[in-house]
Amino acid sequence: RRKARRWSLFEEETLRKGVEEYGVGNWRDILDNNAEAFTGRTPVDLKDKWRNMLFR
Repeated sequence: RRKARRWSLFEEETLRKGVEEYGVGNWRDILDNNAEAFTGRTPVDLKDKWRNMLFR
């Protein structure tokens, strides 16, 4: 199991912009095109974070 890492504001903003550009569900495309922002993250991490961001 990986150690949990907090999400930075930069990562959250990059995820928002990625969803605007590629749409919900295209987590691999968002990750591949923003690899420098999401070091150590997986597509599932992005999906889970997006789901949590919707309820805030």
